[in-house]
Amino acid sequence: MHGLPPAFLKGDAMRAYLAALVFFVTAFSCSPPPDAGDKGQADPALVGPVRSSVTAAELESELFDICETERRNGCLQGLGALESMLLEGTGDAAGALYAASRDLFVAYAYGESSLDDALGRLDGIQQGWLDSGHQPDAALVYAVASVRSALVGDWEPGKAPRTATGPESPDSFRAWLSLAYRIQNGVATSEEIRRYSAMQARYSSFPPYWRVFTLAGLNQEFSVDSAERCIRLAPHGPYAELSRHSLASNFGLPDGSGKAVLTSGEIQAIVEDAVASGDYDRLETLFPTLELPDNPSTMFAVGALRSLSEIRDARLWLESRRARAQGRLAERLRYVTGA
Repeated sequence: MHGLPPAFLKGDAMRAYLAALVFFVTAFSCSPPPDAGDKGQADPALVGPVRSSVTAAELESELFDICETERRNGCLQGLGALESMLLEGTGDAAGALYAASRDLFVAYAYGESSLDDALGRLDGIQQGWLDSGHQPDAALVYAVASVRSALVGDWEPGKAPRTATGPESPDSFRAWLSLAYRIQNGVATSEEIRRYSAMQARYSSFPPYWRVFTLAGLNQEFSVDSAERCIRLAPHGPYAELSRHSLASNFGLPDGSGKAVLTSGEIQAIVEDAVASGDYDRLETLFPTLELPDNPSTMFAVGALRSLSEIRDARLWLESRRARAQGRLAERLRYVTGA
């Protein structure tokens, strides 16, 4: 949700800081990625107007509306900014930072901004606070360090989010980040993992949610499903690469095999695209997957290619590649073509 009412801001310094904050989130929130379902910009009608002043009860109601909107629709770009403004109005600078950084995290996860850009924007929020005339805020400084450690993938235990000092929903971004730190460091309790699972409605379209879930010690079926969900949401994002390595590990493949592991949806899309375009050279994208030892991804690719044997041009193309293939790839192509 962009273009929030300036009447909500309090005072010149607050207005300047929040204007910078909203500009940051607006400029670097991600556009809806392909095949990401209904993920996109928040509709103001979903949560109603923002008022210039609220009581404690009204603030709690406003925060609930934001949370419930996302539980029903998934993460919506702009609601992080709105939640940030509500928390900022209470003087909770750290809480406002965590809420705003959710949009930043999503942009990075979907490949809409680089890691360097994301870190620069994160530092810009803190600098904006200082530039607007505020005194240094230790809680804000710590929150920046906490988000930074998670973004770069360090997840340093000593930088996990501290307990919220203001109003917070059980599935706020700070609450998610706190549990993610616990899971990443292998110290989450069974109760904490259940709490993490209960956040699924709100974070179902958030790639890092599923990436972290692959590390929660679930059974193999759930771990594989979590990795595949992360990849489907943003196949070229930074968390997809990590999830491919998780899949490779679950499949018992050697280290370094992750880049060649594809989901069934990706394999099917490559095959359908080649058939629709008549450009069968596109099937070569599957060759690294075919070269892997037996695993579910490779077996699905073999089956998908074998189904093309009834298409004359596809069969001729596969036979031509089989003639010059070696090793495991040649073995797979012989089976695919019935040789």
